[in-house]
Amino acid sequence: MINISQRPEDAGLRSVPGHWEGDLIIGKNGASCIGTVVERYSNYLLLIWMEPAKSRIDAFCEGLVEKLGALPENLKQSLTWDQGKEMAEHPHTRRP
Repeated sequence: MINISQRPEDAGLRSVPGHWEGDLIIGKNGASCIGTVVERYSNYLLLIWMEPAKSRIDAFCEGLVEKLGALPENLKQSLTWDQGKEMAEHPHTRRP
């Protein structure tokens, strides 16, 4: 996982669009789960709801690829994950 200090300087300054931060919120007893991805320049928020029965990381990756895939290329510069264990599979969402 890339440390927050290693992301592009533009992302930290919030000076250009296209840099995102992601996190996963898991409800009580794992009964609900939602992924959040916020664009740092505009604070635009994408929510990715996951069915509790599905593998969380698989559902999150599918939803993330679908939502970010619809965006123009200039809005896909970087994505910084929360450092929690739930994001250990983040490489599955990297661009080829």
